[in-house]
Amino acid sequence: MKKIAIIPAKSNSVRIPNKNIKKFCGVPMIVHTINHCIKSKIFDEIIVSTDSKRIAKVAEKAGANVPFLRPKKLTYDNSKLLDVCKHALKKVNKKNDIEYFCIVWATSPLRKPKDLRNSFSYLHKGYDGVFSATEYSFSPFCALTKSPDGRWKPILKKYMWKSANELPEVITDNGSFAWVRLSSFNKENVWMPKKSYPYFIPRIRSVDINTIDDWKIAEMIYKSSNKNYK
Repeated sequence: MKKIAIIPAKSNSVRIPNKNIKKFCGVPMIVHTINHCIKSKIFDEIIVSTDSKRIAKVAEKAGANVPFLRPKKLTYDNSKLLDVCKHALKKVNKKNDIEYFCIVWATSPLRKPKDLRNSFSYLHKGYDGVFSATEYSFSPFCALTKSPDGRWKPILKKYMWKSANELPEVITDNGSFAWVRLSSFNKENVWMPKKSYPYFIPRIRSVDINTIDDWKIAEMIYKSSNKNYK
């Protein structure tokens, strides 16, 4: 049974125009992710889901397959990743031979091929999904929100003045990748099934690029790493 990668890469990026093919350390952003998938040697096929012929051309040149163009209705900011995955799987799973798929985000250039390879092993330990995760830089239990009168108030007042070691341990999906067993995806209708396991990636490599600041930070980290991404 097959294992495939699905790389979502729509064209309309508001905060960073053409983000998916903008050059990150000299290479189009999406190419870093395609290279990670290829070097992991874990996938039978690497699929890019995009609405852009320009992105498709870059992706195919890098070694990915673009067997379809994503419909416009799945390119808006409120479009659901669940529906993007369903559309891609409907297009490529004609032989019903896909057992696992991995959503690999194009905007996480600091993952390593070994992250994709090593995380897959947890699917043979009774889990239906594996998601990349990291710790929060600042605990969300200390978050404040703006009230109608303009003042900033703690969301969870009982935790606000506690020391770090008194706060509950929390983690977050870091936007790098997520493995999913297809049967669980179809049954639960979610891309993170109930029996999912977190694969931890160090915070310094957990940069999901959404803003120019994210971009600058990620480039500094990438350059200082001597490009040791194996």
